[in-house]
Amino acid sequence: MYRVALRTAVSDSGRNLRSLLLAGTLVALLLLGAMLYYAYRSTKSAAEALDAQRQVENILGTVREGLFLIGRDLKLGATCSSSLKDLLHIENPAGQTFEEVLRTLVDEKTTKAALKFLGLLWRDKVHEDLIESINPLNQVEVAFAAPTGGTDTRYLAFSFRRVRGGDTSGDYILGVVGDVTDRVLLARELEQVKADNDSQAAVLLQILKVDPQQLGSFLTNADVAFRKSNAMLTAPGKEQEDLKKKLNGVFRELHAGQGPSFEAIEAAREWIANPFWP
Repeated sequence: MYRVALRTAVSDSGRNLRSLLLAGTLVALLLLGAMLYYAYRSTKSAAEALDAQRQVENILGTVREGLFLIGRDLKLGATCSSSLKDLLHIENPAGQTFEEVLRTLVDEKTTKAALKFLGLLWRDKVHEDLIESINPLNQVEVAFAAPTGGTDTRYLAFSFRRVRGGDTSGDYILGVVGDVTDRVLLARELEQVKADNDSQAAVLLQILKVDPQQLGSFLTNADVAFRKSNAMLTAPGKEQEDLKKKLNGVFRELHAGQGPSFEAIEAAREWIANPFWP
């Protein structure tokens, strides 16, 4: 009887042990599957993050504008575009305060105004599009040392936009700086051309005030004077005395052709020779 009970107990213990081993094996397989799944997800996420980082680096390496981030401590972040160094002529802008960067570019007054402007951007209730109109760095003139000596004057335009993160600790100010020298010089050239055009228009209005009879008389006299002058210049004689007589004769003829509206007509002649048609 004792042996039967012992065998039954051993048999039951064996079945329980096999069940436990089977259950443990199933749990281990489930854990292994979960570990492999999460390892796959982690590897995939790491590859996606690396690909995204490469894309960001490619963008920052190819854009012509200088891109940078400014933290609440007004320090430039470690991530910035490659062109920022060339635009600002600073070897290592990352980690420097924005005030230190500005002091190498603009005067003290502009630097203080720019720092106050950034302070406004950090406020929660502020309309960024409205205060952009008071941006003191919208267009600034800077002077850099030229490689061949002297200074190279450039015009830089800064713009700023607040980047809001999940919480206030993740907020930044995105700064963009571009070289607008060509645009500024072109605008100045257009202003000069417009001024010249206005001056030429004033001359034309002055011509229109000339009496038609006086203008016709002047043109007739001028035609006669030019014909006589041409005849004098083509006449025989190459000696110095002959040339002197020719020159004096030409001066007399031209002087005789000057009527009362000669100055206005002379201005018209210059305008007709070099017109500006917009």
